[in-house]
Amino acid sequence: MLVARYRRLDLAEDGLADAFEAAARAWPSDGTPANGPAWLLTAARRRIVDRLRTESVLARRMPLLEVEASLTQEAAHVMADGGELVADERLRLVLLCAHPSLSPEAAAALTLRLVLGVSTDDIARLFLQSTATMAARLTRARKRLAGASFEVPADPDALQARVAVVADVAYLAFTAGYAPGSGPDVVRTELAGEAVRLVRVLRDILPSPEPEVDALLALMLLQHSRRDARVSDGAIVLLADQDRTRWHRDEIAEALGLLEPLVHAPPAPYLLQALIASEHAIAPSAEATAWDRIVARYDELLTVHDTPVVRLNRAVAVAESRGAEAGLSALASVALAGHRLPATRAELLVRAGRDAEARASFSAAIALCANEAERTHLVERLAAISPAS
Repeated sequence: MLVARYRRLDLAEDGLADAFEAAARAWPSDGTPANGPAWLLTAARRRIVDRLRTESVLARRMPLLEVEASLTQEAAHVMADGGELVADERLRLVLLCAHPSLSPEAAAALTLRLVLGVSTDDIARLFLQSTATMAARLTRARKRLAGASFEVPADPDALQARVAVVADVAYLAFTAGYAPGSGPDVVRTELAGEAVRLVRVLRDILPSPEPEVDALLALMLLQHSRRDARVSDGAIVLLADQDRTRWHRDEIAEALGLLEPLVHAPPAPYLLQALIASEHAIAPSAEATAWDRIVARYDELLTVHDTPVVRLNRAVAVAESRGAEAGLSALASVALAGHRLPATRAELLVRAGRDAEARASFSAAIALCANEAERTHLVERLAAISPAS
């Protein structure tokens, strides 16, 4: 509400922080007011008005926000805005955090901070940054948003485009949780869980249903449902080796329920990825997975979302369906930086009995891998290959 009224994130955060400080001093002696939220809102508004007056005196030549003449009188009323406005203002804040002027990483961090209330310390830990570095990044993101439009686009196409940015930000945060690029963590389920919560918030506050948002939530639930089976004694457990009794079946059921009305919808990236994930979820075992259907879904996905990662995952599915050599042929067209491409190639070379090439590929992957848990796994896989005679 404060951001919506004053159009400045710094004023809203500072004013509310001052209000909480004032409450901590006043309420123990004066008693808790009948309407605590209204008390805080009024106190925050008063402090923001004082701040704007001070800024006006100190920097008359700087462009300032125009404050309505009635603002001071309104601040005196101990009365909160109607609750029916909360959903709309929360949507505005979500869309503001996903502003195109921000990088995806900055948008993800700012969204976690302002929309989900995750502390700066926790965001820094989740993104493997120092608290000071993350605080500076959040400050720069806020400054970049100065003067940005705090409105829900009236044009449905424009709104859909902004919602797509929010969805991409959420999936970026989710992916960072399950594919840490560096550091000691095998997975960072806290970050993935916050990303799931963000999509739930987005889905709840949208004025009308968005099939791709439903599909994204289904995709994330299906992947998140396997969190307890992904790690054993600090080591990575690959999908084929996971104990499926440890998967969260309630989340799988929710995801499948979201996908059921979308099965015949036009192909879209998150929908197709969710349908692929559902094939793993419904398979009673790794051996019983319908890899031919998964390959067909990847072929569809390439028509709407052709990326190196999609091609890499398709090659793995092709190998499972048609054999290692077929997978290696599919992998030949993939160009992807980092360790995952040589690691995948190494695994397929082992299956094809081409151990010398596999050793070279594992060595290349190890040299490129910055995540300690994944690097340990790759070293163990290299050691398991019979030495050259």
